[in-house]
Amino acid sequence: MNEAANLPQFDNPPVIEVMHGVRFRRVNFDVTHFGHFHDQLKDRYPRVQTVPQLPPDREYFGDPRLSGIRFEIPLLAELPRAWFVSSDDTMLVQLQSDRLLLNWRAVPEKGEYPHFVAISAEFQEVFETLMAFTKANGLGALEIDQCEMSYINHMGKWPRDAVMTPHDWIRGWSSDLGPEWSGDVEDFTSIARFALKRPDGQQYARVIASVSTVAIPPSLERSLQLDVSVRGNPASADIDGILAFHEMAHDQIVRGFTAITTESAHRQWRRKQA
Repeated sequence: MNEAANLPQFDNPPVIEVMHGVRFRRVNFDVTHFGHFHDQLKDRYPRVQTVPQLPPDREYFGDPRLSGIRFEIPLLAELPRAWFVSSDDTMLVQLQSDRLLLNWRAVPEKGEYPHFVAISAEFQEVFETLMAFTKANGLGALEIDQCEMSYINHMGKWPRDAVMTPHDWIRGWSSDLGPEWSGDVEDFTSIARFALKRPDGQQYARVIASVSTVAIPPSLERSLQLDVSVRGNPASADIDGILAFHEMAHDQIVRGFTAITTESAHRQWRRKQA
């Protein structure tokens, strides 16, 4: 999953989607801005869709009462979220008034995961295009709030009437629950949050790992979906700070993914280093 020499690598990782993102103070876009911005991306992202906005949310640190809480405020008369999609459906730019996201999505027969360096370079180009666009159109400089990154993985497949075996994929889970219980696992959900702190002890980011059962069309086979995300505050609110945060987040995600999953799963994904 990573070219870095000191990180685990997998020849056949189970990743199905990757997201690099940045959040900023709300920009007063109107409908014409989205169209003009797309003009600058349409050679690489020719298709356009609109979808509902993602709700306002952010990570809060320092007060345990706020940890992991999502804040949602009704958005009245808000523009929708714009999707700009590559011709092969693998790449997606998402833009709304407070957020820019870049997603890579696995599409059968459309190539393998292009790895972190390539997606990071594409994110930088799109983000710098947006920064120049807002300044040129009188919208002001982007005021960066937080950064985020997510990796979504599908692990294992079970027919609808089969017994699931999460222990084959998730480290620390055992289907042997003792003599008091003998039921078969039908569905599995788990979530954990981990604090990331600077040398001075101040928390600046959070790693969120969640596992859930999903049905994969068209057969509706079940799979375990492992999402590992990092969200938090970059050290500086410029492109260097954003890219440094993303590099840190990628490191944490790869290490977290490897720590959460089993050695037998690593062999299936052909782990080859560290």
